[in-house]
Amino acid sequence: MALLLILSYAAVSHTILEVSTTGESDDDSVFVAVLGVPLIVLGVCIILKCFIVLVGFKRTTILTWSPSPLSNTFAAITAGQVARREGLCMYNILDVIRVENSPGTSFPPKKPSAVQPSAWRTRRGIRRTVIALWVLVVACGVWGGIIVAVWGNTSLKEVTPGLESWSIVPNSRSNAVKIPLVFNSALNWFTCFCVLVVVQGSLTLALHCCELIVNVLRDEAIWRKATTKGGTKSSDVLRSFGSFWPSIALLMGKAVLQWLFGFCLSLEGSLILGAGCELASNDATNPCGNIVALPIVMRSIQIWYLTIALGLFSTVMTFLATYQPRGPQPAAYGHTQTLANLIDDWSPSMTMWWGHKDGGGYEKDGEYIFHAGTNSSPLPGVKLDGLYA
Repeated sequence: MALLLILSYAAVSHTILEVSTTGESDDDSVFVAVLGVPLIVLGVCIILKCFIVLVGFKRTTILTWSPSPLSNTFAAITAGQVARREGLCMYNILDVIRVENSPGTSFPPKKPSAVQPSAWRTRRGIRRTVIALWVLVVACGVWGGIIVAVWGNTSLKEVTPGLESWSIVPNSRSNAVKIPLVFNSALNWFTCFCVLVVVQGSLTLALHCCELIVNVLRDEAIWRKATTKGGTKSSDVLRSFGSFWPSIALLMGKAVLQWLFGFCLSLEGSLILGAGCELASNDATNPCGNIVALPIVMRSIQIWYLTIALGLFSTVMTFLATYQPRGPQPAAYGHTQTLANLIDDWSPSMTMWWGHKDGGGYEKDGEYIFHAGTNSSPLPGVKLDGLYA
């Protein structure tokens, strides 16, 4: 599925091509060409992704269609896939993972924590995603440095070395390096396509993995509403996308970064009329002797802009991944077993509040052990100096 996603983005980048004509006539012209092969690749990728989804529907038991962590937890409990464990009402996701990794071990009552663990500590995939983002930032910087270095050592430069234009959108004065490639066979087009897949694929995959960070934080934000005046409800996930600023930031970041990348690495078509007339008699497929050049263009200034934008985006993602929520409410980050332990009263309307509950505690070794959980009405805050189980 990841490969199909990358191929889809690369195919879209190849679909529309600006082609300039030069040669026999003094009037050079520029026209826009729509390539059929990339459209076919895009269509095949979409069909294959749909097929994979349909196979998944066929082989997977779907407990609920709701993306809410509350609905998912309730459905898992109802289906018997998850069972609530008593005595863990103050255990966050890291504590629950330790419990799962130590079967048969008893875990004592626990005092509430003023600060909860960050998402960085709870998911290995989040750590890998953040590291991958910063590796890409460094790679883009190195890429830009290589393009600048090529200027002084090759004849591929399009504009004299120097900062000719700081425009984000390339123009006739933008510094660029062109790698010429004659488009006389399907192999050459395939070469261009593979270059774009390799370079753009890393950015596409990293940005797609950032959804893990945002989705986990959105699940946690829904759960933490249980201590607010209005409480939390299962339907909050539908409204949270528009009101949860990291979701908007990710959506805008994907669009802006892919847009900037399109300026850094692109293809430019050039139809040279009559340039190959001397070969026309030997080429039955090209009787007019025209040559189609398809150079790969890389622009240094635009690469710097991409590096800066990607660095800012990576900083935001790093902040989100390492942020530690404040408050005694145990962090779950959408972890089903953790939510099952924390929620002991499921409201029919799926609207609930979390806090201190009277009557659910007990006395042990001369010290009273309190209980925290959920209710269909607001609850008081937990006692920060009390033990809970």
